[in-house]
Amino acid sequence: MAALAVKRMELSRLEQEVMEQILRGEFEGVEIARKQCECATVSERKYTGAGFFTSLVVPTSVEKLPNSLPLRQAFFDRASASVTTDPDEVIVFHLWENEEGYISTIEGVITSGKERWPNESEIKVNVW
Repeated sequence: MAALAVKRMELSRLEQEVMEQILRGEFEGVEIARKQCECATVSERKYTGAGFFTSLVVPTSVEKLPNSLPLRQAFFDRASASVTTDPDEVIVFHLWENEEGYISTIEGVITSGKERWPNESEIKVNVW
């Protein structure tokens, strides 16, 4: 029986900007993380109303992430965005890795508690 072909999706503009913001600067493990991001494809997107989860696939031929505290901190607290149509709304982003040492998920959530995810054109990733 032939294997089913799974269509992989490309990163959106927002996903790309978020990963670039999270991985800016120089710290242990960032080059490996950048390489993984370059090779990553999207396997699934889930919208929750107040946020999203983008599942990523990184080829196992790419080097695994090191166990680095600065890298973990960057994944968790280095990217946010504002919503151009509502200046009081703030979005935070996190980059997650799996147990095997590969980037696995981009998460975005509105911190105001509103249940309306803005259109991508309304989101401006903050540059720190």
